[in-house]
Amino acid sequence: VGTLLLWKRPAPEEEVTFGSIRLRVPKRTEALWVVDGQQRITSLATTLIASGTSRTERALYFDLEKQRFVWIRPGGSGYNHLPVREAYKLPRVMAWLRERDLDHHLQDRVFRLADRLRNYRIPAYAVETKVEGDLTSLREIFDRINTFGKRMTRAEVFNALTSSDTPKGRDLTYLAEKVVSLGYGALKPGTLTMCVLSVDGPDVLRDFRTEFANDDKRLSRAIDRAWGAIERTTTFLSNDAGVPHFDLVPYQNITVALVRFFSLHEEPSEWERVLLRRWYWRAAVYGPLPKLGPTGTLRLTLNTINGNSAIDTVLALLKEFPDRRRPVRADQMHWNRADSKTALCALANLKPLVPAPHNGENPIHIDVRLALTTDRTAALPRLFVSEKGRLAGSLANRFFWQPDRETPDSGEAEDSGNLKDCEFDQYADATADPQVMFGLAGSEVLASHAISESAADALRRGDAVDFLERRYADIQQAVEEFVDARAEWDHPSRHSVASIR
Repeated sequence: VGTLLLWKRPAPEEEVTFGSIRLRVPKRTEALWVVDGQQRITSLATTLIASGTSRTERALYFDLEKQRFVWIRPGGSGYNHLPVREAYKLPRVMAWLRERDLDHHLQDRVFRLADRLRNYRIPAYAVETKVEGDLTSLREIFDRINTFGKRMTRAEVFNALTSSDTPKGRDLTYLAEKVVSLGYGALKPGTLTMCVLSVDGPDVLRDFRTEFANDDKRLSRAIDRAWGAIERTTTFLSNDAGVPHFDLVPYQNITVALVRFFSLHEEPSEWERVLLRRWYWRAAVYGPLPKLGPTGTLRLTLNTINGNSAIDTVLALLKEFPDRRRPVRADQMHWNRADSKTALCALANLKPLVPAPHNGENPIHIDVRLALTTDRTAALPRLFVSEKGRLAGSLANRFFWQPDRETPDSGEAEDSGNLKDCEFDQYADATADPQVMFGLAGSEVLASHAISESAADALRRGDAVDFLERRYADIQQAVEEFVDARAEWDHPSRHSVASIR
C-alpha cells in the first residue's frame, strides 16, 4: 500500500467520514491529517471495519479454496468464503470457524490471513511543523515519496498541501463545493486548479507548490477571486453564449480563459459581451489551433488576455481564431466530442417541453441545467432502443428529459409497435413510452425537440429509419442556425462607437 504522509496538527471536534463509515471525533491538539493516502485509508477502512450502512452492498471475501479475494453481494457467499470485514479480530474469526467444519489446511489459511491483517504495519511519515501552516517540510517529503510509482495530479497535490482545518478554509475543496452550489455542474480538479492560478497570471502551468508557499492570505484571496470570476463566467455562458451547463463547454482552455477574463474585467459592456460571445463560439467550433495543440492554444489564449482594456482583449482574441464558417456535425452522440456538446446547446436553446399528461393542460418546460446535473445519461434517453441503423447512435435518436420525473426506459424495453393503428385516446398519460408521447404531441412540443411535422408523420407510421433521417436534418439546421447567430462569421469585429474617443 505504499507510504502514507501525515501532518500532525490541531483539529476541531467534527464528524469524520471514510466512505460509508462516519465517526464523531473529539477536539485534538495532535491530530494526524492525511496529506497523501486518503484513498488508500478510505479503502482499507470501508473494507475492514464493520458499518451498518454497508449491509446491502457487496463486500470483500477471501476464497479459501482458490486463495484469492472476491467481491460478493449479500447472500451470495459460499461455505469457504471468509468475510474480510473484521477478519483481523481473532474472536470474530473463531466464531466464524465454529459454524463450519473446515479441514486443517483451510483453517490454517484463515488464521494466516487474520494474522497478516492484524499485524501488518503500514509505513508512514508523521510530520510535525514548528510553525503552524509551514508547508516547507511537507513539500520536500511529498516530492521525494512521489518520485516513483503513480504520480498524483497537479490538482490533487494542490489540494493536499493547501487544505485547511476549518470548515471555512479557502482551499480547492471549498471552491469545488461553491461551484457545485451554483447548480451549473462541476469543474474537473485540473480545470479548477488552472482557474485559481489564472487570476494571478496567464501561466497556469507554473509550479503551484511554491505559488502560495506559507501564505494562506494570498491563497484565500486567489480562491475568492477565482470564485467571483467563475460566478461571472457561468452568467456569461448561460445568458450570453447559450451554454446551459459546464459539461457542454467543449474545451478546457475556453473555461480557464473566461475565468481569467472575468477576473480582470468584472463588468464588460454589452458590446464587449457580444464580441466575447462571438469569440467563444468560434473557439468552440474550431477547437485547438493547428500546430499549437491544446496546451499551445491555452497559453496563447491566456497570454492574449490582459487587464488594460476589455475591448482590446476581446478583439485580440478574435484575431487569433478563424472567422470562416465551419459546419458542426450531429451524426454521432459522444460526451467527449465538441460537436456533440455544441449540438446539445442548440437543442437546449429550443426550450424542450414535456407534453401535458392531460388534454387542455400546458406543456411543462424541461430544466436542462437541472437535468444534466441530476443525471446526464437519464437526461438524454434514446427514442428507439433497438434500432441499429446509421443514425441509431446520433442525437436524432435522443431527446431531452427531466431525470427526476418518470424517465423513459433507455436500454431495456422493446420499441413500441406501429402507432398508426393505436387508439390515441387510451394514451392520456403516455410519458412511459416516448414514441407514443411524441406521436401524440402537438406542434409546439415537437418543434421544441427539433421534430418537424414530416418527421412526426414517420414516427406515427412506425418508420424509425425515415424518422431519424428527417430529424437528423432538422437538428443539423437547428445547430447551424444556433452557431451562426452567435459566432457571427460575417460580422466585422471592431470597437463600438461609444468606445471611440
